[in-house]
Amino acid sequence: TERPQFLGATVDRQEVLALTGDADRGREVYATGRCTTCHAIEGRGGAIGPALGVIGRKYGREALLQSILEPSLAISPDYATSLVETKDGRILVGIASPGGTSHPLLLRIGVGEVLKLPAEQIVSVTRQRVSLMPEQLAGSMTAQDLADLVAYMASLTSEIQLISDWWGLGVFPGAADQGLDQNHGPETAAGRIDWKAKYPGLAERELGWEAVPVQPVADSQGIDLERFAVDRAFRSHDIIAYFATSIDSPREQEATLLFGSAGGIKVWLNGTLEHTSRVRRPVRFGDDAVVVKLRAGSNVLLVKLEQGAPGGGLIGAVKCTSTVGFTGP
Repeated sequence: TERPQFLGATVDRQEVLALTGDADRGREVYATGRCTTCHAIEGRGGAIGPALGVIGRKYGREALLQSILEPSLAISPDYATSLVETKDGRILVGIASPGGTSHPLLLRIGVGEVLKLPAEQIVSVTRQRVSLMPEQLAGSMTAQDLADLVAYMASLTSEIQLISDWWGLGVFPGAADQGLDQNHGPETAAGRIDWKAKYPGLAERELGWEAVPVQPVADSQGIDLERFAVDRAFRSHDIIAYFATSIDSPREQEATLLFGSAGGIKVWLNGTLEHTSRVRRPVRFGDDAVVVKLRAGSNVLLVKLEQGAPGGGLIGAVKCTSTVGFTGP
């Protein structure tokens, strides 16, 4: 049996493109190469890098191969790394979410690892043109492995996109089986969220909207509600929290909103209450499916979560034919 010829540091791109790739074998290469650590497909996987569920609709084989071999050549602004210098002398590198005078900067430095850096502790934030994805990933593959991986990526034309950008508000008191019906303010104008508004929360603490990074939840990526509460020095039982994002659609289209949650959930889109569930269950991707009509442009999504016992969370995704984006304030 011949020993496999690994590519090493030099890759003949034309040789790889001339091979016939097998998407099924490419799926195995994708899994064993730990790509799922950073990338999600159909709601499952990491969120350090962009979701890949629709990558085959965006790029051809040559561009896909280039993105594997030269990940820093073209980086989405949402996934560009930043160099952060702090007043205590630290130099940190990661993916930064905007902060401000009233909100800390969130810096993703690893899988499920996020640093919260108050504005007064930061000296400078410098955007880098280097991807967190290693340059030599293909070095341990054969040419056929790489061709198979490209074929698999080209086959990814899913209509499901994981919601990776959320803004959170909480927590509020939520008595068991009653909290979901208590209006704490944001739902009064659910279609026109005032991102600068303040609300009295649990223990009469003043609450405001802030960016919330997604974390590993169940077998997907979403919001760990227990961690959200504990990180803010709140209890993690009998609570209510709100989460919101803007779904930016290139055209008017029908869509299905997919949610997984452990406690009660209410969902508003553009100010209309579209879904209510009071079921208690483990968090699981796609348990609730809500068919809606997205308008062209911005669509305001507001989600209200109830958590009785600790351990809840939220996984959200959008299924539609045209690719959408997610933004906040």
